[in-house]
Amino acid sequence: MRMTARTPPMTEASNQVVQVSRFGGPDELEVVDAPLPKAGQGEVRVRVLASGLEYTDVLIRRHLYPQTMYRRPPFVLGYDVVGEIDQLGDGVRGFQLGDRVADMTVVGSNAAYRTLRADRVARVPAGLDAAEAATLILSWTTAYQLLHRAARVQQG
Repeated sequence: MRMTARTPPMTEASNQVVQVSRFGGPDELEVVDAPLPKAGQGEVRVRVLASGLEYTDVLIRRHLYPQTMYRRPPFVLGYDVVGEIDQLGDGVRGFQLGDRVADMTVVGSNAAYRTLRADRVARVPAGLDAAEAATLILSWTTAYQLLHRAARVQQG
């Protein structure tokens, strides 16, 4: 008897994520299949176009970042994200499918899809390169805070 493999019909997109399996070095990262998230009340789901990989992610992976000290593996890395909205949750106004948005998420954005609170996302112009936009989120905010909060730079 000869058996042939059949590909099942595709009903939904898959969601691959970069997960920290244990705190430590880069060998503790793994790409895994995860459930496809659904946009809840006040949320949008985005198809991730770009997400950052910064030194902060290294600190998080090594369990040295204060903001994530209480997190325990497994969890998904990804401090910032640029994505295209592919699902709107109940109560979301002012956005439509296909809009490009960005957010600083701290964790969770090294994924194919993720949900975001609609009231926290910023619009990304269509002509802007998604990878370039993603590099600005944490880096620009850090530079701004250093100049204005730490150094208190003033004109003159």
